[in-house]
Amino acid sequence: MLPCLMLITAVATYAQSAETVTLTEQTFLTKCYNYNNDKVMCHKPFIIEFGAEWCTWCKKQKPVMQNVQRAYGTKIQTFYVDVDKCPQAASIFDEIQEGIPCLIFVDPEKDEYEAINGYMDEGELKQALKEIFGL
Repeated sequence: MLPCLMLITAVATYAQSAETVTLTEQTFLTKCYNYNNDKVMCHKPFIIEFGAEWCTWCKKQKPVMQNVQRAYGTKIQTFYVDVDKCPQAASIFDEIQEGIPCLIFVDPEKDEYEAINGYMDEGELKQALKEIFGL
């Protein structure tokens, strides 16, 4: 295989198998959404999972999010925000008050988001991706 082709293959494989990115308050602003100037920072559709380490359903949600990230890695990005460690980021979405886990679906081409509260299994999450992002 040619070196250039090997590099392209390696990059494509990495993009496909990328992991969910855990965000801090600062990385939330730079990688996801800068609420100070109302600017979406990610250039492809993304899901933010708001959860907490003590939450049983959030612990169950994490591997589902990882599987979806691996399956759709070139088309979407998944982020994780711990509501206890990033209260300011968590406070910008009213839906989080209804409970965690809370999944926020954002399409950077639209000026809106969709929120779903509660645990979603892989099938439900893939169905939501189809309905919200058309994937």
